[in-house]
Amino acid sequence: MDKPKAPPLRILFIHANSSATAFYQTLSENDEKGLMFDTEGDTLANTFSADHGHYSEGFRQAFQHESISYTRRKDREYVNVKRPRLSAVLSGTPRQIQNLITDTENGLFSRFVFYRLPTRITWHNVFAKSGDGSINEYFANLGAEYLDFYTELKNAPNIVFSFTEEQQDKFNAVFEELQYETVLRCNVDIVSSVRRLGLVTFRIAMIFSALRMMEDGVLEEALSCRENDYENALHIARILLEHIIGVYNTLPHVSTPVKAPADARTFSKQKFWSDLPPQFDTQTLLQAASALAFAPKTAEKYITAWCKAGQLVRVAQGKYEKA
Repeated sequence: MDKPKAPPLRILFIHANSSATAFYQTLSENDEKGLMFDTEGDTLANTFSADHGHYSEGFRQAFQHESISYTRRKDREYVNVKRPRLSAVLSGTPRQIQNLITDTENGLFSRFVFYRLPTRITWHNVFAKSGDGSINEYFANLGAEYLDFYTELKNAPNIVFSFTEEQQDKFNAVFEELQYETVLRCNVDIVSSVRRLGLVTFRIAMIFSALRMMEDGVLEEALSCRENDYENALHIARILLEHIIGVYNTLPHVSTPVKAPADARTFSKQKFWSDLPPQFDTQTLLQAASALAFAPKTAEKYITAWCKAGQLVRVAQGKYEKA
């Protein structure tokens, strides 16, 4: 008799300490999909640094579903994961980020989004009770609800998601401004993070739109993003960019600083000026700066320069008028 083949390992969650072979094999045997959750970012960092755990490039390729190929020596088998889909959520300290992502030139940096949580020196009542049931029951019920919707989506025809033409135009304008402004604040090696944040923003809007179908109970084959979901996705992107910049500033920079092109600086500054009304106060100023992802200090610098040049008049405390 021929030796029977081992059945595929059906497991959705991939351990962060998996070897490279185990990581690729798990993706291959689970419809090219996998999830990774770990409360210690060092676990993945230590795996990447080990001889058996060199699959950092697999992480980078999976971000945009690029094919991953590998060979198993045991059976001399060539495996091609055509369209990997991987989501990873890691938590840890700032130092653990540096262990995982050595510098800003590391390709992993632009493929992660970051959210920094400040430490609050408060003590919570560890014996307090709120609501009925445990947290495990809450998430089990929530998971069952989303599983039903996932099954419904999986059995439905393919859904095409898109932005409207107006949303596309605004999306391009917003991210062009964000790219210019971020280069001015940081350096050109952060450009890849801004560009991939654009893809992340599109995915967030797509998730919002899918959940909207779950609320409405109607599946649409051609799904156009609602305006509120679109604006919320952009708002989240601007916040995430600030956190990305915060992490960027803590990592070593390998490349030589490159001065941003003059036309980019001029374009951003002129756009900020044109967005301000003839008369405005500090709140309007900060709103206009936020729309262009300007830091408050950058906006204040421009205001001071315009006042000195006579283009702007400070008519009262916190109130300005264009000359």
